[in-house]
Amino acid sequence: MPKSTKQKEGKAIEDLENKIKKAITKKAVGYEAEETVCEYQKEDDGLTLTKKKVTTKHYPPDTQAAKMLLDSFRERDIDRMSEEELKKEKERLILLIKGEIDEGRKL
Repeated sequence: MPKSTKQKEGKAIEDLENKIKKAITKKAVGYEAEETVCEYQKEDDGLTLTKKKVTTKHYPPDTQAAKMLLDSFRERDIDRMSEEELKKEKERLILLIKGEIDEGRKL
């Protein structure tokens, strides 16, 4: 049975989200990539490759990407919480705002 248009759109959106998450993760932890620079010289029979330089460039971790990644993990944790867990977290945050508990303590 062929997939419906909604199923195809849902799959396309999911694929895009996965690509974005992978890209953010890669940027958050840092990565290395090869860079190629080519020089050509014009000759009678066209262009001829005269110099090719391949280098590996290191891209350090990006703190903004790491923050986005951590925030997405937290959102998923909240999505998985039961009503009771959400109420406890709400109470904890209210007490934290009022200064009645330390930040590291959970209810």
